Order: sequence, then C-alpha cells, then structure tokens
Amino acid sequence: MKKLLCLSTISTVLILLSFHAGAQEAEEPAIITGHGDTTWGQSVEEVKAIKPGIELVRKQNDAPDSTSPLLEMHQVPGKAPIAAFQYWFVNDRLYRVHTMFTEDVYDKLGLEYVKDKIQEKYEKDHKLKTALDNAGISIGVFNNGKIIVARYENLGIRDEEEQKAAELRRENTEKAAETLKIDHLL
Repeated sequence: MKKLLCLSTISTVLILLSFHAGAQEAEEPAIITGHGDTTWGQSVEEVKAIKPGIELVRKQNDAPDSTSPLLEMHQVPGKAPIAAFQYWFVNDRLYRVHTMFTEDVYDKLGLEYVKDKIQEKYEKDHKLKTALDNAGISIGVFNNGKIIVARYENLGIRDEEEQKAAELRRENTEKAAETLKIDHLL
C-alpha cells in the first residue's frame, strides 16, 4: 500500500512538473509581440501616447496618388549608452525599431561585441530562434559610421502592406487598360 501511495505521489509530482515545463515552453518571447513597451502593428498615435517625446524624422511615399506604402520614421532620444530609438511605420503600422547606440559603444566595445551579444540572446537557443523565424521577426546589427544600430523588425507587417500596395497597382493598371483601350494596338 505504501509503495502504491509513493508511486502515486511521484506520478502526480512528475505530471505537475511536466505541466509546469510545458507552460514555460509556451511562454512567448516578448520581442514576438513588440519591442519594449510597444506592440507590432501599433499606429503612430498609439506609440506617441507611450513615447511622448517622439518626433517625425522622415516620411516617404506620401503623395496622394502614390500606390507605394507610406513609410514613416519617428525618433525619440535615449539615455546613454542608447543615443536614440527609431520607430518605423508602414501605412501607420509599427513594423521596425532601431536601437541606436552612442559612439562610445562603438569606440569601447565595437560592432562585433554587440553582434555577438544579440546572437547570444536571440540565436543561441534553437527554440527561441525557431519562434522568431515562425513569427517573422528579424533581428540584426549594423553600423552607420560610429553609431551601432540594433534592428528589430516584424517582416510580416511589412510584407502585408507591400502585398496590399501591389494589389492596388494591379487594380489601377487594369482600370487604366480598360479606360485607354490600347490592348488591340499592342
């Protein structure tokens, strides 16, 4: 009877541990849903509410007849060793964040150090790397002169907006072909 009770207790503990381990594995890395306190896909206004000091730095494809996605880059100052954060939007959806490090980081640590740390954090663990790949999250490091930039990007959002733009261009071409009626001349 004691053996049976002991086996039952051990089985229960093992089952509980497996549930706990499964729950830990199911936890989604924060970068999959967004960067810091932002969420992928948020609008400029939503990010402005979180980052009140954010300012528009660059806008592209904002002509009224443009069939390309509207691209906007906003920036907010950081605190050393971070010079600034850049928030990139495609058609008013957050899809990329750049963490820009001060020149001091470049001078004292170097690009390779930052690359190695990013790889260690996001690529060393196979499950994490797979989760990032499956979610369409791309992370990389590059330099712009003496400024090191860590890039976090949700490729799925950018791809969705590019596909919408391509569809709009196809529709516009079809309408123009119908209006101009030149197909028989080609």
